[in-house]
Amino acid sequence: MSSPESPKVPKRSVAELKGDNMEIIGHRKHLDYLTQSFNAKTLVGSYLFYGQEHLCKTTVAEWFIEKLLNKETIDNHPDFIRLIPPQDEKTGKKSVIGVETL
Repeated sequence: MSSPESPKVPKRSVAELKGDNMEIIGHRKHLDYLTQSFNAKTLVGSYLFYGQEHLCKTTVAEWFIEKLLNKETIDNHPDFIRLIPPQDEKTGKKSVIGVETL
């Protein structure tokens, strides 16, 4: 017997995921924490979004940044810089972003 194919979930932009329509599966606790911290003005100096690839960490982080900056998009915002780790040419794996880069 073959197993049924998992349903295809359309990729949504961060703008589509705002407000009460947030549909990022498995992150309700994180979204609630970030929202409560924002509303209570108890934010900290940095947040680390860490874990396996393809689990919506970037989407959650961008949602939070847009909330902090009060913008619908963070593209070309002067207070936002996206750092992407370079790939090792030999292995193809992502390298670490060093302190000197920051």
